[in-house]
Amino acid sequence: MRLFENPIFITQRRLVHRAGIIAPVAVGLLVGLSILAALCYNLALEDIGHHDLDSGDVFRYGCYAWLLVVQGLILVIGVFSRISRTLVEERKAGLLDSNRLTPLMGSDLVLGYWLGSPLREFYMATSLVPVGLAIVFAAKLPLELWLGTQLLLFSSALFFGLLAVLAGMAMPRAQGGIGMVAVLFLTLPFSIAAGQFSLTNFVLPVYTVVYLFQPTGPDAGMWQSPAHFFGVAIPPLVYTLALQLILGVFLWRGAERKFGDPHQPAFVRSEVIALFALLVLFQYGLVWRWPDAGLRTYPGANLSGEEAVWLSMVFLGVLVVGIIVLTSQLLNPETTRLSAMRLGPNARRRILWQSGPCTAFVMAGMAIAGVFTQFTFLNREEWTRYLVTSVNVIIVFTSFAFMTETCRFQFGRRWAGYFMLGIFVLYGLPFLLSASFESSVPLKFSLLAPGVGALGNPVDSDELRIFGRATFAHCLVVGILAYFWMSRLRRWLQEKVEVRG
Repeated sequence: MRLFENPIFITQRRLVHRAGIIAPVAVGLLVGLSILAALCYNLALEDIGHHDLDSGDVFRYGCYAWLLVVQGLILVIGVFSRISRTLVEERKAGLLDSNRLTPLMGSDLVLGYWLGSPLREFYMATSLVPVGLAIVFAAKLPLELWLGTQLLLFSSALFFGLLAVLAGMAMPRAQGGIGMVAVLFLTLPFSIAAGQFSLTNFVLPVYTVVYLFQPTGPDAGMWQSPAHFFGVAIPPLVYTLALQLILGVFLWRGAERKFGDPHQPAFVRSEVIALFALLVLFQYGLVWRWPDAGLRTYPGANLSGEEAVWLSMVFLGVLVVGIIVLTSQLLNPETTRLSAMRLGPNARRRILWQSGPCTAFVMAGMAIAGVFTQFTFLNREEWTRYLVTSVNVIIVFTSFAFMTETCRFQFGRRWAGYFMLGIFVLYGLPFLLSASFESSVPLKFSLLAPGVGALGNPVDSDELRIFGRATFAHCLVVGILAYFWMSRLRRWLQEKVEVRG
């Protein structure tokens, strides 16, 4: 179905036009024209000698940068918030269920909301495109800067729009979209500090935009290099567009599946595993070639303290993303009961195969493979370090899956409180004890400590031995969690399924 024949798009366009678009577009234009006027005034002062050349260059680039900030806020925050809010409100009003009863396909529904709801934001940002071109010509900036940045802005708007469609199908409140964007921007400063070695700087194309500006200065070196994928230089613009396209395909499939059946997960397990594998691949591909001292030759003598800390932060980021992704694949009691009744005698084996711990093992294997790319040349000590890090990945993922599913099947609706208690004991309590006793030893027994510490301190052999003992203790903890998980799941199946059957 063509876009302008899509009834969802037509309805959303009518609602946008009815609310009025002249005033928002006028506000955006006034902001853009004020920046252009400031630039022209500055250029006039420069012509009569009131500004030197260097400050003029900074101001010319700064004017266009401020225009990009305005467009970015409209296209990323505005588009995300508008789409997610529209979907949440229509879902609560029952309009979304009515649209599902029509002959429209899931792809038609996704397309209509994706491009129809944020039309006002697209109008505002598009009205600033010629203003940006005028700034580029007036300031004598490269035309490639205007073309590249405008392409990135609108591609990012489409990408985050798809993410908003998927989020709007799952969020209980319309304000949830703003919360997700706020979390993204709160973590952005830490990502920006990593420059070209953070995947977030390419998904939200901070690095690519700065690279197009060709920055100069003492700290400009980290923003002037092309992206490297396992040592292969790739233009940042190409890397960003390819990354957004690949991830966008997953988001499209997930949104289409949720429109087809809101009760099923957005991603099947194979897609979740593939998505996590791609994220690990792209992230470790970026850090494989570290400046001046390549991380490929990991032995501690070749790795400075700062670079080791960044590698440990990458590892911690992979763990956090893995836990977030794994959350969507954990067993739900009601869904499990219906699935077990449908499967019959083979229910227990199939449910075990579909459980969160099995998915956790597969995802841990991918994370371990990502870490291995940083250990090309291994001596005995580096093998020990890699072994500690690898076992820690398995412990973190499986313990999270075991604990969550056990609490869900054991405590019903009260599971969240008991789950948070377990998370505090295994992750947060060692930090509290370390602060109370003014000793770093309890800290090393947090479930996150061995992997992060082994990578972040590549020289200290005594610390490595402590992390090894902590890893052994964690294996015992995971074994206990696995026992309780298996026994509780077996008892639950007998009570809820087999007895009734």
